[in-house]
Amino acid sequence: MSGGKEEQEISVLGRLCCVDLMVIFMGFVTTVYGIVSSNWEKALIGAVVTAGALALWQICKRWCRSSSSECMEKREE
Repeated sequence: MSGGKEEQEISVLGRLCCVDLMVIFMGFVTTVYGIVSSNWEKALIGAVVTAGALALWQICKRWCRSSSSECMEKREE
């Protein structure tokens, strides 16, 4: 029973990871498109989206690492 739950958690994390990478990629593409077309508003929006997505990705990565170690310690007790 717990094996199914672990697989389910992995698939959810896998989907979230793909969504994060897609947002970063789309922000990068929007930035490049804005620069190429000389539309600085789009370039700025793309840069903000890319920077924000990267910042959130790093914060979540650190939080998940500390959170998972705490969870493992609680399971051992």
